[in-house]
Amino acid sequence: MQRRFFVAVAICLPAWAAAEPPSAARVLTKAREIAAEITPPDKPPARVVFEGSVAYQDPQRSIILADETGVTFVLGGLNRLVQPGDLVRVTGSAHQGLIIGGIKSAEIEVIGRGDPPAATPVAPSDLATGRYHYHRIAIEGVIRKVVPADDAALTLMLHAAGEPVRVEVEASAAEAPSAAKRLIDAQVRVTGLVVGNINDRRQVVEPFIRVKRLDDVEVLEPPPKDAFGIPATPFDALVSRALGDHRVHVRGIAVAGPLGGAIYLRNGDRSLRVVTADGQDGVCAGDLVEAAGFPQMGKFSVELADAVLCVTGTGPTPAPRPALDKPRSAFDRPDADLVAIEGTVIDVGNEPRVVVRHGAIDYTIEPPAGSQIAADAGSLVRATGVCRVTAVESNSYYAYPRAYTLLLETPTAFRIVRSPPWWTPHRLMIAVATGIGASAVVAGLAATWIVMLKRQVHRQLAVIEGNIQAEAVAEERRRIAREFHDSVNQGLAAASLRLDAAAYRVIDVRSKTVLDRQRQLLVKLQSEAREFIWDLRDPIHADAPLAAAIEAQLDFIAAPSGTTVAFEPPAGPDPAAGLSAETRHQIVRIVREAVANAVRYAEASRIAVRLSGYESGGLTIDIADDGTGFDVAARVAADGHFGICGMQERARRIGGRLTIHSSPGSGTRVTLAMGNGSSPLEATLTPGTTG
Repeated sequence: MQRRFFVAVAICLPAWAAAEPPSAARVLTKAREIAAEITPPDKPPARVVFEGSVAYQDPQRSIILADETGVTFVLGGLNRLVQPGDLVRVTGSAHQGLIIGGIKSAEIEVIGRGDPPAATPVAPSDLATGRYHYHRIAIEGVIRKVVPADDAALTLMLHAAGEPVRVEVEASAAEAPSAAKRLIDAQVRVTGLVVGNINDRRQVVEPFIRVKRLDDVEVLEPPPKDAFGIPATPFDALVSRALGDHRVHVRGIAVAGPLGGAIYLRNGDRSLRVVTADGQDGVCAGDLVEAAGFPQMGKFSVELADAVLCVTGTGPTPAPRPALDKPRSAFDRPDADLVAIEGTVIDVGNEPRVVVRHGAIDYTIEPPAGSQIAADAGSLVRATGVCRVTAVESNSYYAYPRAYTLLLETPTAFRIVRSPPWWTPHRLMIAVATGIGASAVVAGLAATWIVMLKRQVHRQLAVIEGNIQAEAVAEERRRIAREFHDSVNQGLAAASLRLDAAAYRVIDVRSKTVLDRQRQLLVKLQSEAREFIWDLRDPIHADAPLAAAIEAQLDFIAAPSGTTVAFEPPAGPDPAAGLSAETRHQIVRIVREAVANAVRYAEASRIAVRLSGYESGGLTIDIADDGTGFDVAARVAADGHFGICGMQERARRIGGRLTIHSSPGSGTRVTLAMGNGSSPLEATLTPGTTG
């Protein structure tokens, strides 16, 4: 019995010896321990005895501290004033902060003097991670803007590695002009403390840098003495790959006064949006303007931000450019330029704006602030203003505008050319109601008006129903294109990457040959998938004439290649007017395949496409190029060449005749004949010259 007692005592003694007496409070001495401390609600906070270095003290007297393990802070209030680099001993209790733990109810004793904690070099992307919260950091970039935040602070906008960073400096607002002259467009190194605004989920929403004094902003490369003394940059040289961090100098003619918080300059056939740092008052249409600003990408085009202006002269008001019904290239999309449009009002629901359809393009007309424009739906109107691209979509790495806004300088720049017909349903009902109470003659007239009203309503309902159906079809095409792109097309890309990785590791020649053939097939499938997505998303195929559909395809193929593609539409009536949508689609695909082959394989410098009709009905399409040519029979017999076979199959499907003339070194001519009174023919492949 005694033996059992002694064994129990021997087992329990180590646990009793290790147990902390209930009355003993824990003491935290390292920054890492304090920062990580979480005090349970039913427990008293831990005691803190800390020795370390002062990194920063803000205007609320909160003190940021550091030691070899990390950072912590002393809650603001009645703390004594200290300086970065002071060595302090702090006693108090643990405080659970929003991001890290700190110290409250503190007694602070300065015990020495040293260097501030070392600053860690960072990039802008590091700030958002929260990893450097309350750390001293150093970051390099170009200052773009200096503005007073309040009487005792300045805000510097720093651009580092292409990203904006806000820097708050404890300095008098009176120092802003001299600081701007010394710092704007200067390459600097900023040394300060990373802080930020914190949401209710303890997350840093807006990180920025706090700097004690302007001397902590070290100038590495001063700005030019005269912003307008550097050589002027042509508008067409403002391309993405040439954009840097520093200001550029441009010259142009103002096409209008200030609009939408910016001015708009024209130089030759190019235009540019310029946003200034301090407003644009005093600039008028026709002024000769010099601007020095920081280039950046806008919604669709490069623009200048935080610019300074100098008006050097004045001239006549620039004439607006005519806006095309269907832009054919980037030069036909006058982003940031003055244009004139004429079209039909299709939407008046979002006052004070109206939407006008000009050809195939819809413009949202926006009057000056505080002004109104009004027009009934169906009105024919004219408007002159600055065109802005407000939304963009992509197609095979090319960006195309999807939505436009027209900014009016004055309400008089919008005028109604022709009002819609008087006999709207509402007005006719008023006329009918008035006529019934007048006389029998008027009642007869009212009955006539009712018949006209019914006809008008039927016509309008038919138009509305057709528009709804067309929009539903277009939306479904876009939805299918998105689904196809997000599933099949991305799957093909992933398979392509896997094949590349596999081919890199394979040593066996036979296996490598098989993988190379599979890779070629996959590339072909990817190309077909991209063209399929373009077919779905391009609305011109739905109801446009065949010539317009072919022209859109030629723009799509020729734009990236630099090859000159000349298209000759029919001189008379549309020869494809009676063809079904399926037949027109197959014709367009044949033309696209023929032109794509000439661009990709024949190294053609010029391709001519001609669409014509027969006197007895039908049509002919000729595609001729000046490329290298090829042996037609050998090409068709070769394994893996599906382009010619595909064109043959499409021609047979729609009852057409496809003829190909070519030989090595003599170019190629592809001819498709449709509906000329003869029976459907098989494709003819003829060696020879293009003639």
